[in-house]
Amino acid sequence: DHPYVNQVLDATKLYQPSSFLIVRQDAVSTNALARLQCFESGAHMIANNTDSLSDAFLLVSSHISDKSSEGHAFDCPWCKVAPWCKVAPMSLASLCSHVPMYHSGHSEPDRVPACCPLPKCNRSWQAKSFNVHLTCSHGSLAGTQHTLAPYKAVALVVCRRPKDGKFLMIHEPAALCKPTKDRPLYWLPAGRLDAGEGFVDAAVRETKEEGGVDIRVVGVLRFELDSSKTWQVVLLAEPLVGEDEMVPCKSVPDFESVGAMWVDVTDLEKLDSQKHFRASDPLTYFPMVDNAIVNDKLE
Repeated sequence: DHPYVNQVLDATKLYQPSSFLIVRQDAVSTNALARLQCFESGAHMIANNTDSLSDAFLLVSSHISDKSSEGHAFDCPWCKVAPWCKVAPMSLASLCSHVPMYHSGHSEPDRVPACCPLPKCNRSWQAKSFNVHLTCSHGSLAGTQHTLAPYKAVALVVCRRPKDGKFLMIHEPAALCKPTKDRPLYWLPAGRLDAGEGFVDAAVRETKEEGGVDIRVVGVLRFELDSSKTWQVVLLAEPLVGEDEMVPCKSVPDFESVGAMWVDVTDLEKLDSQKHFRASDPLTYFPMVDNAIVNDKLE
């Protein structure tokens, strides 16, 4: 529907491969299918608002010619082998920010080494993804006491914006989107419970991290123990702000997600349950909640 946007992305990727490609157009950012098409054409970020542009510019500029206090600079494994991205070496801190910003929306190149190329590491990361390994072993989670709950439990969030009735969808990192792992497909804000954390606490945390929205939980839609002995709770939520406010959501990619969008239930009809979702939960819960609210049946 927006061929000229994809043409600009293709040309920029070819002639300026180190560029961080941002699409800022309301007709794209509010269109679930167009967003995926832009990521397929090489976009790194879909900006939902102009404020997010300055945040992205500051982060990208901080990576340029950035070295550690000891003068060390590290190559990005993607940029060394991927023809569309050629960014200069940078400090370890910048590398940990650069990788999810530039690469979490696209597939990991086949020639990325099986073991971590950073000095004094050399550990295999293939069971996860290099993005996960980098963050947990060298980035913001390295050396922390972050532990999961001793039992398997996952909180999923159906967040509805009262102002317009739209629902929050997350762009999951491509490496988590099986089987192709080549683009950031859609899902709900979701994640496992941390140690000492309840389902509501996890829902609030995950929605903020993945969707950029502060929420309050207003109900429970489902509670089950699945075939893998994992407790799953689907919670209904709303943004914390007043009902008359148009709450923005996350745009800048990071380790947690590649961004988010507010989607109308009718727009889901244009999406394919197999091709466009990490899991099809939005197709189940968004219409169910929308129909219940319209018919005043949600308690």
